[in-house]
Amino acid sequence: MEREFGHRVIKDPLEFKRMAVQIRREIAKRELDTRYLEIEVYHGVCYLRGRLGPMGKRPDWDLKKEIASIIDMIRFKFGISNVVADVRALE
Repeated sequence: MEREFGHRVIKDPLEFKRMAVQIRREIAKRELDTRYLEIEVYHGVCYLRGRLGPMGKRPDWDLKKEIASIIDMIRFKFGISNVVADVRALE
């Protein structure tokens, strides 16, 4: 099945998995603990589920700001049309 997202045409379901791995790499560059974060891409929608927190102690860290920044990055870099985020802070 062929789908078009922004400038990319996705033909292979394996491409959705590759995209999820690339998104996880980009999130990991932000020094975040993603062990409990599930990332799936399916037909132009990215699903973020689970828990997310900073690596180490960062008292100024804000989950809402971080998620908003991640959503913007996913939409801009990967041409994802929609991001569904059900993420809680890692305790």
